[in-house]
Amino acid sequence: MENEDKIIMGIDILPMRSPSSKRQAKYAVVILQDNKIIEKYEELSYYKLVEKINEIKPDIIAIDNIFELGSEEKYIINFMLKIPAKTKVIQVTGSPLHGMEPLHRLAKRHDINIPSKASPLEEAEASALLAAKGVGYLVSAFEEETQITVSRGRSLGPGGWSQDRYRRRLYALVQRTTHQIESLLNTHGLDFDLYIRKSEHGFVRSKFTVYANYDTVLNLVKPVKGQDIQIKVTPVQKRHIEFLPLHSSDIKMKEIKYVIVGVDPGVTTGVAILDIDGNILEVKSAKELTRKDIIRLIAKHGVPAVIATDVTQVPQFVEKLAKTLNSQLFQPSKPLTVVEKRTLVQDYLKKINQEEISLDSHQRDALAAAIKAYQSLKNKLARVEAHIRELGINIPVDPVKTLVIQGMSIKDAINKVVQEIEETRKKPEPEETTKPIEKKPSPEVLDLKEQLHVKEKVIKRLEGQIQKLKTKVSELEKKNQELKEFIEKITSEQAIEIKKLREISLREREIERLRKENLILKNEIAKLNEKIAQLIRMRVMETRGLAIPLKVIRRFSYEGIMDTEREVGIKRGDVVFLLDASGGGPSTAKLLIKKGVKAIICGTPMSHMAFKEFFKAKIPVLSVEEVNIRRVDEFATISKKELEQIIEKRLREYSEMEKKELEERIERLLEKYRMERKVAE
Repeated sequence: MENEDKIIMGIDILPMRSPSSKRQAKYAVVILQDNKIIEKYEELSYYKLVEKINEIKPDIIAIDNIFELGSEEKYIINFMLKIPAKTKVIQVTGSPLHGMEPLHRLAKRHDINIPSKASPLEEAEASALLAAKGVGYLVSAFEEETQITVSRGRSLGPGGWSQDRYRRRLYALVQRTTHQIESLLNTHGLDFDLYIRKSEHGFVRSKFTVYANYDTVLNLVKPVKGQDIQIKVTPVQKRHIEFLPLHSSDIKMKEIKYVIVGVDPGVTTGVAILDIDGNILEVKSAKELTRKDIIRLIAKHGVPAVIATDVTQVPQFVEKLAKTLNSQLFQPSKPLTVVEKRTLVQDYLKKINQEEISLDSHQRDALAAAIKAYQSLKNKLARVEAHIRELGINIPVDPVKTLVIQGMSIKDAINKVVQEIEETRKKPEPEETTKPIEKKPSPEVLDLKEQLHVKEKVIKRLEGQIQKLKTKVSELEKKNQELKEFIEKITSEQAIEIKKLREISLREREIERLRKENLILKNEIAKLNEKIAQLIRMRVMETRGLAIPLKVIRRFSYEGIMDTEREVGIKRGDVVFLLDASGGGPSTAKLLIKKGVKAIICGTPMSHMAFKEFFKAKIPVLSVEEVNIRRVDEFATISKKELEQIIEKRLREYSEMEKKELEERIERLLEKYRMERKVAE
């Protein structure tokens, strides 16, 4: 067993303890070392589990389904942030992309005895034993990258000479801190890329992308949040959790294709990818692209044979990229001027009938570098094709061309490829086993399912309340009947006439009270039924696309926004309903702007400072009187058509306001100019 000497923790969730339920999740845990059980726990809470993991620091956590650790990806990532960085999480039963297999069947295939209806402790042990044999997929949520951002501690407002001196001092401090971190990373041999935003007095901001895990970087560079300087150290999180096979044989390899890549590095990096025949595969530019971002982009198209630049002095970023990919580095004999690059790209696009392609300056420079590299190799690659045709042999041309690009002679390259093909043919073909591929639902479908799930829970809760109220009414009616029988019984006993009358009076008052309570409960049931009907109607309208759900925030404050974030989530494109908009300021407005909301509906007037932030961000602010909102408790919807019309109207008003402000500013400047001219005369 390849992992038998490591500490492996097998986990399985207890029945009826789903992470999405209100009941606290509990787990069965088995800990293995040297293929022997050293500890086991029949029941650990989620918090005790995390505490135990941090206590023993296992090498591997093995589980049959990672969604037992959290109902959504964000909760799984939160779990992985709480455990040691060296601890790997392995899903032994497969992955959504490559196919899943039931635990008991998988265990049997690997000679591990486990019944089909095993206890959680037995399943936890089976997961640990499978991981010890190297079975499963590594759950990867973070890149092997860490970002360090250095910036000033606070924003600079308007000011005079003293403010300018303070600004120069801050920029010099950011520059000095950047150089200190750069020296520290170099001293410890860590690979990194550095992006700098400069000013004439120093650095406005710098950003390191360090190709090392978060714990390693955090041991060297500590976060700082001071008045003058701010240093942020953050792990780079993947867009989605990935499942990486523990063995390359677990996945089917693609046929290799070779490409030529041009790179124009900088704060905004341009990348152009050509195939080995000079066809354009992709041209892209983006801010602060890391080497891993570029490697992923290239990997979609093939293996890079050449990495090209448009300058003679190769940038360090391009040199590191070529070294990482083990690719040939191309640089022109002299730096290409802007005119040369523009002419080169235009002529090439015209030649391949792709003149309609629109390029920015970074994309143009990257494409020019790739084209220049291809043109320098074109004749040599043509000779490769001619030589293969003369020999009359049937072999793939691209591998031969790649070997020739790397410096091998055409004859030796052909012989090497022929030899590799013959060796491959001699090897027995492995039997292919196909596994069912489970199609992962899109984020939109998951979001709709989550909304439906929340509303179904509300309806179920209301139905439960109705049932409890009906039971209580039945009990009260039964008690009422018993009291009536009791009254009838005591009326027949003349000896206790006085006591009877007193008891009757008491019972009648009690009956009246119960009748009133019964009436109140019936009214409450009617209201709850009406709410359920309204919720159903709102849900139908949402499903048909006629209405849009609103994210209701009770108070326009940081706490109010975070409460709604925790309860229902706030995502890009949401429409927010602020019940009380009076307490918010610029910081709370920026928080909603950062989340990418589409529009704001206010139940009360909003402060001018907050409105100004939304105005600058082009986010419409609407009053509750301007729209028709359907609301039931914490749920609210609005007509999609009505919302789109009012948003369009508000954006036109914003444009008019901006135009008016600009005209007033120009008028003030003209008035100032006239006054100054009048004084000069």
